[in-house]
Amino acid sequence: MATDRDAYKEYTTLQQQLDRRKQDLEKIIQRRQAFLKTKDDVTTGIRKTFAKIRELLNLKEQSLVSHIERRTHCELEGLDSFIKSERQEIEKREDIFQDLVNDLQRNDGSSNSDTEKFIQELRLNDLKPLPKLPFIEAKSHDDDVIDCITRLQICTVSFVEDNVPGSELVNKVLVRFDDDRRACNVKDITVLGGEVFVVILTDFANRRVKALCGEEGNLLQRKHKLDMKHGPWGVTKISDFEVAVTLPEEKKIVFLRVLDSMHVRKTVKTKRKYCGIASLEDGTFAVCCEDPPSVDILNMDGQFMKDMSKYYACSFKSPSSISVTASKSLAVTDSVFKCVIIINRDGGLLTTKPSTTDSLKSAVAVACDAFGHVFVVDNVESNVIMVNEDVSCSVASDIANGKVNMPTAIGLDFAGRLYIADDNFLIVFKMTY
Repeated sequence: MATDRDAYKEYTTLQQQLDRRKQDLEKIIQRRQAFLKTKDDVTTGIRKTFAKIRELLNLKEQSLVSHIERRTHCELEGLDSFIKSERQEIEKREDIFQDLVNDLQRNDGSSNSDTEKFIQELRLNDLKPLPKLPFIEAKSHDDDVIDCITRLQICTVSFVEDNVPGSELVNKVLVRFDDDRRACNVKDITVLGGEVFVVILTDFANRRVKALCGEEGNLLQRKHKLDMKHGPWGVTKISDFEVAVTLPEEKKIVFLRVLDSMHVRKTVKTKRKYCGIASLEDGTFAVCCEDPPSVDILNMDGQFMKDMSKYYACSFKSPSSISVTASKSLAVTDSVFKCVIIINRDGGLLTTKPSTTDSLKSAVAVACDAFGHVFVVDNVESNVIMVNEDVSCSVASDIANGKVNMPTAIGLDFAGRLYIADDNFLIVFKMTY
């Protein structure tokens, strides 16, 4: 009897292993289909990019050739007109010269007065000075062509191991308070670590900074709010109990202490309406502004230290969110270019993610983890794209496909959990790589 039970147990174990094997095979089949779709998308994107290049180069060629043709035609018309008039003038002088010679011959000799008259007659119609001949400068247009191609943001294609992360729903919390007057519009999220962690959200529509406290993914223990005169936008962690929040309309940055409740510790004035904000390891802030488009470095007193946008100003049209990457660079979303622009601390461009603007319909928020991943919120397509900050990597994956409706902000905690503001809810995912 025991042998039968052991055999049945072994059979059950084998059956479970076979079922898991079938499930794994089905996942491989699905990933194969996704791989083929990705291949088609990448191929289409490459063809589209190079079609733009060919079109741009053809336009450049036509422009240069047309310019040369028009300028040459104009110069030649001037030269031909001068040559024609000069020939007529020479013929006229030859006739005068012959008449004078004939007069001298008839007089059978020349007196000094006749010679002087002859010379004077010749000088009456001196030829005009010869014009300067046109010259076509052989200037290279390599820089112009390279600049045109560079603006197309040609990406490198690489095959990488299929490590698309999985996301498991941990929690879904209602962030709309009973006395909120409007639907929530969360602009930014940051998480303060500790045994009891606190998620800080900036609700721009209701002009409130909100705090959700909890343990191990449970955020229902305690909620706090702090009302502001105008809508708060960006928020960044300073310590386990303090954050800095931007107030664009007031041109201020407020420092909030978060212990048992929230209160303002300090307020500093700024020169611009800063939206996004990120703490740097040297005790300064990286901030971005939509109008005028800029990315600046400020100290703790809000004093301007460095304008990084002037080093690559053409890359920014409307920067609204900023985050520090694993390599200590800066990832900045641009809602006009619909991508994340990654720059170094000197303002130099490192790369744009995704590498072509067709990959996203919008880019409203960004967050970075310690493994080199950059998470971008696309609220038009209702997804969250994960890309690698590495310049050579162009692979992007949608980690929230079908799991969110209208994402507006994103944040990460010390355990790698992902927090996405979606309508009036905060959705928490546990990421697996």
